[in-house]
Amino acid sequence: MPDIMTENMLKIAVDVGSSENRTLDCTDFGQKNKLVNSNDYIRVSEETNYQREIKYEKLPFSEKLHLKITKLHEDGKECTNEVANKIINELKEQSFLIGAATKFDRSGKSEKMLSQQFKHQQFPYYLNVIAGITMVMNERGVTTAQIKLKTLFPPNELTPNNAPETEEIAKGVLCGTYKVTNLLTGQMFEFSIVDKDYEVLEEMKMALARLLSTEAIKLDDDDDVDAEQMEEIINENTLLFIDIGNSTTNVSIFEDGKYQPKSNETFTQLNGNVLLQYVGNSIKQAFTTLPEINTKDSIKALETGKMKIGRGKKDVTEAVQQAITKFSSELYNKIRTDYFTNKGIASYNIAYLLVSGGGSVAPENVDNTARELHRLFQNEETFDEEGIGLLIVDIDRGNEENPEESVRDLNVNGAGDFFDLEYIEEAEVEPQG
Repeated sequence: MPDIMTENMLKIAVDVGSSENRTLDCTDFGQKNKLVNSNDYIRVSEETNYQREIKYEKLPFSEKLHLKITKLHEDGKECTNEVANKIINELKEQSFLIGAATKFDRSGKSEKMLSQQFKHQQFPYYLNVIAGITMVMNERGVTTAQIKLKTLFPPNELTPNNAPETEEIAKGVLCGTYKVTNLLTGQMFEFSIVDKDYEVLEEMKMALARLLSTEAIKLDDDDDVDAEQMEEIINENTLLFIDIGNSTTNVSIFEDGKYQPKSNETFTQLNGNVLLQYVGNSIKQAFTTLPEINTKDSIKALETGKMKIGRGKKDVTEAVQQAITKFSSELYNKIRTDYFTNKGIASYNIAYLLVSGGGSVAPENVDNTARELHRLFQNEETFDEEGIGLLIVDIDRGNEENPEESVRDLNVNGAGDFFDLEYIEEAEVEPQG
């Protein structure tokens, strides 16, 4: 791999989603700068003389991502084949579940990224990681860098059986030396990723680690449980952990504080996007004069229970509750009939339920998916009077003026914590001699 002469070593974690991608700049110890870009704004092109459009000039950099990506040969010369150069032909015919529910629509010599549920390809993952690195470099004002990288994968891609293969494929796709030109601004960025500086991480482990480290897990029916007691609860019981993301819902078991990789399951047909669809449908049924509800408004409704119409806002909490109840019932049945049976899990051993991810969000005075699922499990005759305990994610709601950590950031923030842990470990190693 050709060397890039630079003193800039950037530490970056990326969580690729179906609609938004979260990139965390972890270069400075104890500090994390989150950058979010939408798949809707990423464009890839072979054209070097792209004509800038005035309408793009006022957009933030995260929405100015019409990129020409060049991956270099070992001798440093540019590859000449299309779009992502050397790797793209290898990627065209291959696909596997890797965390980005997107596809590409080719028009002439450019490709437009479009949202599409349940379609998972390696190339969108590759593109979004490279875009995230480019965003960090632009934010820092550097044009050359070496990259230490961590990316997140759903649990069914990192089981004991397929983890080595997933890591090998991911490194083959992402490691290399790049020249990236933002054709809307003319800026060029050069960076390298080498095998030893790239690590793949399982997103549910990262989410739980983040929740524990920030003491953000509470026992629903006991406010007096402190961090030490919560650690005891996790370490001495069986925990059913459900993470509802945009494109996948991941389910895992933690037994006596130990992660059970063989329990991993990923549902692609019951996820946050489906919940948002139910929210939109429920609002439409309640207010029949409204046209189809778009995804952006469904997200706002799920978060606030309000929907902006003209100069006013409608209260849609009842419609949101109906959608959450419907989704939770379907997810419960999926877990009960498919997951427990297929994985051979003794459901009666489960002592606590924990639900996180964007699909666990709900307005005030509305039962979220965690509470709905808990109610369904509590109704089972299998359990004794004490039933299953509910662990809740206690994270303050953020806002645009003061963005705080949200359930959507747990995965990537957990990955970011690993950079700080590595820094501490390196600092504790005394130099020899």
